[in-house]
Amino acid sequence: MAGPAEVYQHVVIDGKRPTIPPRCPPQLATLIKQCLEYDPEKRPTFQQILDSHALDDDGTPSIHCTGLTRRMLSKAHTTDSDR
Repeated sequence: MAGPAEVYQHVVIDGKRPTIPPRCPPQLATLIKQCLEYDPEKRPTFQQILDSHALDDDGTPSIHCTGLTRRMLSKAHTTDSDR
């Protein structure tokens, strides 16, 4: 396992990000890339994540988010700046 200095080197200095698996649904892959933006201002808010429907568990080819995860990301748990 990499130590903090190695992680810092890879992520902050080298700009590396995890590889998104080829079988990842396109909508989810896009969301992941947005969430991994180096500039926090370019990352989506929780509300934007919810609005993207990439986390819906309605049978569409997206991530199958559990009810608990969905509730944790619900409007009730976002800050005013995320709305």
